Amino acid sequence: HFGSRCVLLKASSPSAQAAPPIMAGENSQWYEYTLLAVVLTAYAVLPLFAFLNRRKQAKQSVRSGVLTECEQCSVALARHIAPGVDIQDYRFRGMHPKTAAIDIEFKDLGVTLKKDGRCLLEGVTGEFKAG
Repeated sequence: HFGSRCVLLKASSPSAQAAPPIMAGENSQWYEYTLLAVVLTAYAVLPLFAFLNRRKQAKQSVRSGVLTECEQCSVALARHIAPGVDIQDYRFRGMHPKTAAIDIEFKDLGVTLKKDGRCLLEGVTGEFKAG
């Protein structure tokens, strides 16, 4: 049958029994079911990962708040124990990349003293590159 999805296999010898027909669509169905299983598994697992990530972020937020409160208490305690000592509120939190760079350029710069009018610099031109 040319129009059907059934493909017949020939036997290797005339005495061998005829093999049952193999459906060409069976491989296609297997592939579709496997793909469906993978997609459904992904839809089941991804929300679980999102939920666990939210829990992790919430715990980190609580820890950060506790750390900030602890630092504020330690500064208040130190100020109470030693009121004359200057205690900085700022704590170094590590180095961060520069966010902005500024180049400075000047032309014909001069400096004259107000007191006696002497000229220290005149006609100086240059630039300072960032970094």
